[in-house]
Amino acid sequence: MAMKKCKECGTDVSSKADSCPKCGARLKAKPMGCGSLLGVIILGIIILTAFGSIFDGNGQSSSTSPSSVTSAAASSSATSNQSADAESVSPSQTASTVSNWSYTNSKDSMSGKGKKTAAVVSQNSLHLSFPYNGSNHGYLRVRQHPQYGLDVIVSVDKGQILCDVYTCKLKIRFDRGAVKSFTMLPAADHSSTVVFAKYPEWAIKRLTRADEVSIQVPMYQEGNQVLKFKVEKPLVWPPK
Repeated sequence: MAMKKCKECGTDVSSKADSCPKCGARLKAKPMGCGSLLGVIILGIIILTAFGSIFDGNGQSSSTSPSSVTSAAASSSATSNQSADAESVSPSQTASTVSNWSYTNSKDSMSGKGKKTAAVVSQNSLHLSFPYNGSNHGYLRVRQHPQYGLDVIVSVDKGQILCDVYTCKLKIRFDRGAVKSFTMLPAADHSSTVVFAKYPEWAIKRLTRADEVSIQVPMYQEGNQVLKFKVEKPLVWPPK
């Protein structure tokens, strides 16, 4: 009978023994039973299924594409010239071809004084290339702020409005009147989606008489884009 030494205690043990009679150490590996083998097969199938769901038939990852991530990041709301508290327009307004001016009265959190805002959303959506493609409306706001004074604000959901302190002119048309130059100022926080009228009183005077307003906005690498605003009633300013 062949003998071999136990690896744990060094005792001579028969080569046919399953375990050492002295220390009890196992001398032979326990064979895999049918149940264990079946478990390994099932685990392998689960791993292969999970791996296949990550990739589509063309070997491309099925996770969110870079374009959707970039577009979502670019769709943040426009900020104001001095602060990020410019009121937004209700998304429901974008669904109709004719909008109403939306008026809000609130208090400035710093001074406690009242601020007033009127806003309207464009009828149309800009057609820009990636990464600014998709729904992209324009917004026209009039704001009286206790800290920043009177503003007329033009903004878009995403993209880059070409505007600097030296050359920043838009074209604007009220109803069927002549096209006018509209001098604007860039945002103090360097936001590329919002610009401010240099002479807000001039614009407000005409907005209080107009049912339709067209604003031509120069967009980076996209040329001149036209935002169209149509309202049931002209602007009422100051709000009642």
